[in-house]
Formats: sequence, C-alpha cells, structure tokens
Amino acid sequence: MSPAHHVVTNLWARTACSYTMELIPPSISTSSIRKDDRSRSGCQKCRENKVKCDEAHPRCGRCTRLDRECDYTSCPRKKYTRKDKSHYHPSPSAESDHPRSIQGRLSSEASSPVGPPSSVFPESARVLSPLDHTAIDYFRFTLPTLVDRKPPEHSGPAIVWALAERDPMVMHSVCALAGRKLGESDVFPADEAQERLSLAVEHYAAGLRQLQGAVQYDRCSEINFILATLWLMMAYEQQFGDGCGIGLSAHLQAAASMLRGRLRQDLEDLLTRGEGGGWLQEALDIEGAISSLTCRLIVWIALIDGGAAINGLGGAFNKLLGECLFDQEKGSIISRLKGFNALQRRSDMINGEVLDPMYSQGQLVEDLQSSHLFCLQAESGQLRFILSELATAVSVSADDLETQIDATGSAICDVGSRYSELLRTARLLNLQEVDFPSQTRFVINLRFIASLYHAVVLCFLRISNQTAALASKQRRALREIMSLSSKAHRDQGDQGMIRFAWPLFVAALESDDMIHRSWILERYDALAARSENFRRARNALHVAFREQEINGLQIVYTELVRRGDIDRFVIE
Repeated sequence: MSPAHHVVTNLWARTACSYTMELIPPSISTSSIRKDDRSRSGCQKCRENKVKCDEAHPRCGRCTRLDRECDYTSCPRKKYTRKDKSHYHPSPSAESDHPRSIQGRLSSEASSPVGPPSSVFPESARVLSPLDHTAIDYFRFTLPTLVDRKPPEHSGPAIVWALAERDPMVMHSVCALAGRKLGESDVFPADEAQERLSLAVEHYAAGLRQLQGAVQYDRCSEINFILATLWLMMAYEQQFGDGCGIGLSAHLQAAASMLRGRLRQDLEDLLTRGEGGGWLQEALDIEGAISSLTCRLIVWIALIDGGAAINGLGGAFNKLLGECLFDQEKGSIISRLKGFNALQRRSDMINGEVLDPMYSQGQLVEDLQSSHLFCLQAESGQLRFILSELATAVSVSADDLETQIDATGSAICDVGSRYSELLRTARLLNLQEVDFPSQTRFVINLRFIASLYHAVVLCFLRISNQTAALASKQRRALREIMSLSSKAHRDQGDQGMIRFAWPLFVAALESDDMIHRSWILERYDALAARSENFRRARNALHVAFREQEINGLQIVYTELVRRGDIDRFVIE
C-alpha cells in the first residue's frame, strides 16, 4: 500500500463515522430564515431586480421560469481569467521535462478546438497549485476518451468541469481523481510522482471536508455541486480505494442520505404535481421541476450504486430512489424501470444546456438519436440492482422467492422486447462500414450497452438456477457478449475493454469454452495495469477458475464477489 493510500485510509477512519450523520440535514427553524429577500450572491438579473436567487446552476429557477439567460459572471467577485495560455498549458521548456507521450498530449490539447478559454471563479482558482494544471488537462482532455466517445469538450466530464469552474469542492475532487491517476502512471520521475500523489490526497481530504460542510448547513442551492462531488469521489474510490470498499460504501451511503434528506420531497412532488395519473415524465416536464442536470447526476450515481450493489457494497441509493419515485405501491419492477427511463430522458439534452454555446446543432441531433440507446443502459443498470436484491433474498419464503424470480424475469424480458431492434442490430454493425463520426460513436456505445444487457440475462439465469448446466438462452447471451467484445477489441484495442469489464467478467464465470476464458483473462491482464480495481477483479477470476478446476462446480457471480477472502471491487 502506498503512503498516499495510508493517508486516505486514516482519513476515512477519522471521518467515516460522522460522515453519514452529517448528511442528514438539520431541522430548519423559521426564525433562522433571512427576511431580506434580496440576493447577495445570485445571478446578475436577480441582483438587478433585488429579488432572491436560488443560485441554481447553470440557470437559476427564476431565469429558467422566465426563459432568459442566467449570468453569474457579473457578481461583485470578478471572474478569474488566465493571464496567458501557459496557465493551463505548460510552456515548451516545461514540457521538455516530460516524456514524449505527455508532451505530445499537452501540445495537442493546447491547440484543440475547445472554444473560448475556460473561466474559473476565484474560489475555485484559489485551490489550485502549478501541478494541478496538468491534472486538469488530463481530466478535461484525456479522461473523457476513456469513458465517453464524444469529443472531450462535449463529454460527461465536461459537464462536471463546468461545475468545478464555479465550486472549489468540485474542483478539489477533480484534482484528486486526475492527480492520483497521473501520479500512479509511469510518465513522471519518482519524486514528482510522489508529490502528485500527496497533492491528490490533500485535494481529496479538502473536498471531503467541504462536502461535509455543504450538507451540514443544508445549502440547497448547492445540490448539483454536492452530487457531482459525490460522483467524483465514488470514481476515485472505485479506482484507488482499499480492498474492503470502505470509502465507496461511505460515499454511496452519503448519496442515499442526500436522497432521503434533501431530494426525496422534490422527487415525490413530481408524482403528485403531474396530470394524467401522476406519470413521472409529465411531472418532470412541469416548469420548476427537478433540473435536468440533477437528473443526470442521479442517473450516474444510480448506475454506480447498481454496480456496487451486485458486488455487495451498495444498493441503498437505488432502494430509496424506488421508494420515493417509482410508484412502488404497485410493487412493480417494470414501474421502477419506467420511472428510471423518465429520469434518463429528462437529462437527454443536458449537454446542450450546460455546454452551450459550444454545443452544436449536430451534437443535439446526435443526442436525440442516441436517447433510446442510453435508456437501455439506464434500465440495464437498474436491472443489476434488482439482481442484487434477488441474490440476497435469503429470508423470504420459497413461494415469495419464486414470485420475485418470476417478476425479475418478466422485467428482463420486457426490456429485451422494448429494445429488441437495438439488441438485434448490435451484432450486425461494423465500424469499417459507417461513414460519419457520430455513427462510429453510436456503434461503439451500442456494442457496450447491448453486452451489458446480455450480462444481466446471464447473471439472472445463474442466480435463479445455480446448479443448472448452460441452457440455450445462456449460450446465446454468451455468444453475443463474446462477439461484441471481440469486435470492440479489434477496433479499439485494450482501451475499448474498459467498458466491457463487467460483461466479460460474467461471461468468464459462465463460459465452458477454455479459448474464451483465456481470451478474457488476457484482456483482464491488460486492464489490471490500469487500476487496482481491475487487478482485484482479475485475481478474483483466477480464484474462481482454480476452484472450478478442483471441484468442477459452477461459480455464482454474486457469491464470489461477496467472499471474505477476495478483495472487493466494482466494475461497470
């Protein structure tokens, strides 16, 4: 364990106990509400009109309601503007000290068509050191290529960066994640790498302290900053956390507490304010409802929580989400999927809202065309959470368990039926035969998302009948995963396997084809060099294969990942 990891572990030992408690907002006395309704730190329009601003970003509630531009840049504190280009991009002399790969990347980033130079608010700028500039470049221009097929300036991390520019808590978390990744790479001298690791841990600790303060004082206008910080810290713990999952579990529980204490009423109101029987999508379309940015962050956290839940680490966030949003009085898994689908669709246009004016009409059209695809991903993520509940349903009666299995199977079939055209098409498309970058991105995303659904099918069939031999449905799902992943590896190399990690892990446990197993292990050998999380997953596969060779018994995924002799990991 590295010295930096020791610091994080000690930090959690001191704060984990109070972390969850502080996320429960204190009761608010009416006497504590400020009587002066003028906004002192709100947007320009609210300040000019001397009315209270809720300080929501990217547009406050009043500006959203009146459909006007919302400008925070004319507040008394002037925006921070870089004096020269070298503030974020090292000078040629500085670049010469770095290996060629980093040097080439930074020089290409400096000339990338990313629009006007970013403006960092003073509060965020003050937390930065010179070493952070490279980490920020990595977060903005390199990390997006690992998690998203869009141009970096139009990616998911670009949305988070827009929040980090305005809030030091998010900025700390950005620098922690990217700085730790750079520090653990082999592109810097040992002393500089250690300095970067230490700085990343300092950012992590500072972000955690600010997160505690934000939730303790119930600053509702900061909800998107809080959710973004939690998401970044979850990503940090996934890659760099200990083998027990302490940090990730704490952040997931924190997100659940946020949902319970701060978001629940807003989400429940959606079902009561809508017309036509309280359908969620109608309620989401009501003026002033929960923002599309908040919906996107909820979806991201729910996807992580679903992946953690099936590995025995999370689940509280999705459980609460179902209780307060998805009409669970009917006890319907399909109702949950329908509600989560609505959340995903609510966030479809978030890139255009947050990244405007850099976001083109062509990108908006692409988002619309891909909407159905990402709804499949969202629902498959919810199905993973449902599988985690099914796998741990040990206290229910045999009849109730059978009912739960039937309901889960019906929901999986329903998803497969509604998205059948995508699932059928995924195996037919070849990158060599598409003409435009948007089509290339669609094919790459479709392969990964379809394989995620097929892995859900495999997992369900094994959980519902643990000792059965491979049946035709399982072999069909295996063929789909292996076909899609092999095409992705052919076209993208080992980097393309990052998003296939979970489907490949499930396929490795289920397959009786030694060639397939060997191929998957080769992919995991390459992934293991990228993060400790992947290394733990690879080691778990080796344990499973050895035991199967000895006793010939089938290894059940949900049992393997919960064993005490295997380090915890979460792959997506």
